[in-house]
Amino acid sequence: MKSLQEYIFENIIDIFEAAFSSSNWSHNGSYDYPQLVINDILNDKLIILGKDNKSGFKYIKFNLSTEDKNSLSDFLKNISSHKYNELDDLLNDKYIIYDDSDCSKKSLSQNIKPIWTKIFKGPYSGYMGGSQTKNKGNAFEYYFLDNINKFEDNIKSIIPYDILIDKTLDGSQNNKRPLSFKSNGEITCGQISNNDFNIGKTVTDVTLKVIDNNKEKEIYLSLKSGNTVTFANEGIKTLFPNKYFEENSEYKLSKNAKALLNLFLIDENKFKKSFTSYVKKDTRVAKGNYEIVDITDNLKHNSIFNTFLKSVIGYGFIMVHQNIGDDIDYIDFSTNEQLEKYVTNIKSAEIKYPQNGETKRLIVNVKLELIEFNFIFRAKDGGIYPTHLLADYKFIK
Repeated sequence: MKSLQEYIFENIIDIFEAAFSSSNWSHNGSYDYPQLVINDILNDKLIILGKDNKSGFKYIKFNLSTEDKNSLSDFLKNISSHKYNELDDLLNDKYIIYDDSDCSKKSLSQNIKPIWTKIFKGPYSGYMGGSQTKNKGNAFEYYFLDNINKFEDNIKSIIPYDILIDKTLDGSQNNKRPLSFKSNGEITCGQISNNDFNIGKTVTDVTLKVIDNNKEKEIYLSLKSGNTVTFANEGIKTLFPNKYFEENSEYKLSKNAKALLNLFLIDENKFKKSFTSYVKKDTRVAKGNYEIVDITDNLKHNSIFNTFLKSVIGYGFIMVHQNIGDDIDYIDFSTNEQLEKYVTNIKSAEIKYPQNGETKRLIVNVKLELIEFNFIFRAKDGGIYPTHLLADYKFIK
């Protein structure tokens, strides 16, 4: 199993792209990946860029003078105050690419480009074949698995056991939970039979096989990382095709599409206008303007919405939520009783219809006692019309 360090090497493209995506490093100052990678550069470590089908793995090594290293060390001390292009200038052209076959030096004397541009055209952006994009959440999964001894006591405090005999990484299966529409009007995230919301085996990222009282059992862990996390990411393009939004369109929404809007008490005309009125501009309003419609009373005792919420979260697992580094929260969703605590007592609920064509997302915000949801209708294909419904959340402490 790979260590976090090895995983960072293999995902250097994603890591740097995330860390340097804005001009100011402080945008991602809570992440320690840039610091870790720069330390490896300072220590002259060979970094794996990824694999291409023709010549195997590619490696990169920085050839820095003592003066360069001193400058990079100073840069690292004040990392949050530096601009990305300052690091670009510091490291540009001072590197060598190695092939896997004989680890021979590959000359970059021709068509040299800035180092970050070169990295961005590496395997994880599709330039080399046979590689798959990974993200920060995946890095946490590897890190957690390889350092389970640091976190095991926290798991045992929720689901006790005697001996850990095996651990597996299951997040790569990426089991989907598409919306399911029932004849009684219920809508669930994934197929739910007989009101059984035990989805641990479906959503597990790390599975622990343990012995407890001489019996073998599995413990399912759903790993999350960062501030923007979601329980569900549902495709809805077939429910709301582009032709529905076309001017003078006579397309009528299906029964299921209308049921989804009704679930959130969304007015169909306002829903459609939310996206057709969008106007692309060179500069965007940071948060946009919204018409706020209070739907608290309508959702408080709505059994269909309550069922939907239960299906979004589910039970049968422990959520392991990384804040920063080893600052991790462990949320017990191991039983139906624990799930019930999170889907009762709606404090407020409102629909946020975008106004003035400033943004292309419609949001339904629902605050409960222990958790807050933003159900977001938006495009994930770069277009305007909604292709997905996201169930973003944050815990209320």
